[in-house]
Order: sequence, then C-alpha cells, then structure tokens
Amino acid sequence: MPKLFMVILVCLTMAVSSLGNAVPPTPPPALSQSMDHFYNGHIEDGYRIINGYIRENPEDPMGYFIRGTGGEWEQKLRNLRGKIDKKIIDDYQAANQLAFQAYSRDPHNVDTLIALGNSYMRLGKKWGDVGKWMRAALISKKSHKHLQKAIEQDPERWDAYFSLGAFHYFAANLPGGAKPFASLLGIKGDRQQGIKEITSGATHPNLLQADAIYLLKYVYRKEDAYDRVFTLLQDLHRRYPDNAEIAYEIAVTYGDLKQPKKGIDYLTAFLNTCDIAERTNATCHDRYRFLSLELMGNFHRDLGNTQAALVAYQQSASITAYPSESNYARLLYRLAETYETLGKTDPAKQTYTDILALKNKDTKPWRTKAQDRLNALTPPTTTTL
Repeated sequence: MPKLFMVILVCLTMAVSSLGNAVPPTPPPALSQSMDHFYNGHIEDGYRIINGYIRENPEDPMGYFIRGTGGEWEQKLRNLRGKIDKKIIDDYQAANQLAFQAYSRDPHNVDTLIALGNSYMRLGKKWGDVGKWMRAALISKKSHKHLQKAIEQDPERWDAYFSLGAFHYFAANLPGGAKPFASLLGIKGDRQQGIKEITSGATHPNLLQADAIYLLKYVYRKEDAYDRVFTLLQDLHRRYPDNAEIAYEIAVTYGDLKQPKKGIDYLTAFLNTCDIAERTNATCHDRYRFLSLELMGNFHRDLGNTQAALVAYQQSASITAYPSESNYARLLYRLAETYETLGKTDPAKQTYTDILALKNKDTKPWRTKAQDRLNALTPPTTTTL
C-alpha cells in the first residue's frame, strides 16, 4: 500500500504540473505594497519600497514596471503635464529589456511571457501618450502573442488579462481613419472578448488587479454604462481613499447619472477633504480643486442655481493649477456664459476676451466660440451720413 500511495502521489503531482500554475503565484510583497502606495497617492512611500526592491532584485523586470506605473500616478496626481514622460518610458523600456533577456533564455516561462507582454503593452501605451503612434502600434502588437501564449499554458494567470483585454478592446474600437493602418499591421480586435478579459483581470486577485479595475471603469464609461462605472469607482475608492483622481471621477459620474444634487453634496465633502489633505501633506493637488469647483458650477447650473454657479466658476478661475489650457478655456467660457445669463454683459465680454488671449492650439475651439459671443454682444456700428 505505501508503494501504491507513492505512485498515486507522483501521478497527481505530474498532472498538476501539466496544468501550469494551478494556483497563481503570489507576487513579492514589495511589489504589491508599492503598487498600493502609488494607487493611494503615497508617491514617496511607493518609490521608497520599489527602489529598494530594484536594488535587491535588479534582474526582475517587474520592479521597473511597477516604478513606471508609479510615475504615471505621480504625473497625474501632481499635474506634471508630461514633465516626467521620459522617466516613465525609461522604466518601461528597462522592464521590457530585462523581460526580453529572460525570454531569450527560456521562451516558455509563464512569468517571463507575462512580464514581456505587459511591458510591451504599457510601453506602447506610453509612446501613444507622447504622440508616437506608429511606434505605439508596432510595440503594442508584440504584447498579444506573448500574453496569449502565457494563458494557453496557464489560463488562471489573471495578471495577463489586463493587457490582453486592452489590446482586443482598443483594437476593435479604433477611429475610422486608423482601421486600414491597423489591418495592414495585422492588428485585429474583439470588443466582447476584450471586455471579458479585462473583467477577468479585475475580478480575480493579482498584482495588476487595480489596473484592470481602472481600465474596466474606462471601458464602461465609453459604453455609457454609468451604473457599472459608479460601482467600480466606489470599489477603487474603498481600496485607495487618498487617491484624488478616483474621488473626483466619482463626482463626474454623479453628473453622468443625472444626479447633480448628490454631486454637489459629494464635491462639498471632497473639497473639505482636499483642504485637510493639504494640511497633512497628502496628495490633493490644486488641479482637483480647479476641476471640482468647475464641476460644482455645472451642477448648480443644471439645478438653475445661476448665482451659486457663478461663485463656483469664479473660485475655479482663481486657481492657476489647471490640467491644461483647454480646460482653462472651457472654464472661462462657462464663466462668461453665466455672466451673460445674469445680465452682466461687461464681465462676460471681458472673460470672452481673456479666452482670445490664450495661445495653445487646443484652445482654438473655445476661442472661436468666444469670438462668436463677442460679436453677438457687440452692436454693429452705424455710420451717420
């Protein structure tokens, strides 16, 4: 009997091995901890942990991958407007190069395939952010075969599904002008498959689960499924209560759900939290005060509270840390419209004139609209004979 038991045990062990990693591996604690800190807006804590991990594990591509993710959150939460794009790209390239070296040594290792595929996808996304579309498409395409090979070996490697789903979903939703180019490159998408894969990454614990939830939120917003967006944002906010971007997006979703009164109540509490965060050195950049006050003005205007809308817009306009000049032009246009509604023609005309002084090319639509309103507010001159 003992001999028979050993034979059965060996057979079971071989069967489990043939399934790949039946239980997805637990990532090193430093990777999970740094990821959580970055998502929670605790940027310095995240860098401290991940830099220590990289020093101790210089050959692990995931250290650089997570540090690149941290750079993405640093840039967004601190309103850096592209200033650290190079640093982020350098980290993703380092992750990609290390993963490729490991792949060259062992092209069948599931961890390596996932690290390589994910780094290709994130690197492609980042090149797209800086306007290098051809490079972005060619690099992103490389992610697909490696991730597909990984899940063929181990279908329960949920950390592969985030990037795989992103590839399938976005390739299926390209703008019309980009489709022939994508077809030429052999890029084929599948909207439903993409959503299913992203959902798999979002609903199973893995190192990139938060990324998958955040992406799924974006997808559902594109699909106008705002109830689902709201549920996902609430989940993220419970996990990462100090992330001002997530908190602000909850307020935006109240607008999508046509609930301006709840939006105002939420924003009032959020702005108070921002004031506390400023005093405690937590992350709540003025960017979010600017955006939140503008949004509060929109909610008041939806409810017919024009004077309250004016106050919110004025407070927003006094903040210089706006995300972009286009955002600032939009805010000024809404402020000028509100002056008009209240019969305050002179400040309305001055605000439209302020929009015309903006130079960034992205403000052109708002400058055109402002000029149209100025023309309408300026009576034609009459010539006396």
